[in-house]
Amino acid sequence: MMNEKGIIFSTPMVQAILEGYKTQTRRVLNPQPESIGDSKIRYAFRAHEHKQTYINLDRFNDVAKDYAPHKAGDTWYVRETWTYAPYTIESYYIYKADELIRNIVYDTKREKWRSPMYMPRSVARIFLRITDVRVERLQDISEEDAVAEGCSSLECPDCNGTGSDGFNGIGYGCTSCLGNGYVYPAVCDFKYLWNSINGKKKSSAWDDNPWVWVYTFERVNKGEVYD
Repeated sequence: MMNEKGIIFSTPMVQAILEGYKTQTRRVLNPQPESIGDSKIRYAFRAHEHKQTYINLDRFNDVAKDYAPHKAGDTWYVRETWTYAPYTIESYYIYKADELIRNIVYDTKREKWRSPMYMPRSVARIFLRITDVRVERLQDISEEDAVAEGCSSLECPDCNGTGSDGFNGIGYGCTSCLGNGYVYPAVCDFKYLWNSINGKKKSSAWDDNPWVWVYTFERVNKGEVYD
């Protein structure tokens, strides 16, 4: 059965969704699994149950995703920073992610931005459908997935095929980027983003390397979502 829930995204991430290059989000597992040696973990699959299950790490993903708060096929309506529009424009609501509107027609002295936490579904303009769910450790994120999270990278100018060390686009002996092809990988951008949102939460910062739900999603039209 398909479920629909609201989910909060920061203004930069809403902009990334609107521009079409954010297709993933990571959320911390609560509670966190407890490691038992190198190959097993102990985890309470339902937070309200005290009974915990021992499971091999190689089976954890297959079992855990069946208990994910959001499952493949579910839909989200995006909660974002918003407010009521001034009476001088047609749209009844405006959104902080719309930079042009924010800078031209929004009068901060007349209205205040409203928290996405209190955004009702009727105000939502972005709807997402979950296409895949898995679990992993936060620091296991790949460069490709960091880009799917809406983060950007800076390619190394000395080994992108123009420098003397260039080989198929990557200079394996390049000292500027230590041979990885990037002066600033998207993973570094994601690390900064993650800590800006989760860094002050207990056991949720990048260095804590928590287990996270990895949700892949696609944008859908409001008319495709059942009321």
